[in-house]
Amino acid sequence: MQEFTPEQIAAIELETKRLVREDQGIVGATVADNKEYIMAAAKNTAGDVVLDRLTKIAKDRAPMGTGGYVDTPIGQLALANALNMAIQQYAPNNAKAMVIADAVMSSAYIDAAKGLDVPGMIDELLAGVNIPGFDS
Repeated sequence: MQEFTPEQIAAIELETKRLVREDQGIVGATVADNKEYIMAAAKNTAGDVVLDRLTKIAKDRAPMGTGGYVDTPIGQLALANALNMAIQQYAPNNAKAMVIADAVMSSAYIDAAKGLDVPGMIDELLAGVNIPGFDS
């Protein structure tokens, strides 16, 4: 069986979407897009629910003085990664468990990204770079 790189998979998915759009027309393509969006939203919601439950369990069992860290974006990422690794190690053939692991990872990263100061990071990155006409 041939294995594909992530770049090849992404290219195949884009080409498939393009072909489907040509075949379905604008309404069909919009319906297909909406199906993808609702699936992404459901995945994120499911990840939030599982991550909330996992956080409550971990917070109760964390060593004294460390429970507060569990409920931070970094703590959530650590929990999501721990769950993901456990599922990959102990339940790699369980499709439902793999879906949960993927949802929890997605949810944790979305929540962590919300806390980033992206405009500030860009300003810091560009500080001192002199490009005419690129001033803010």
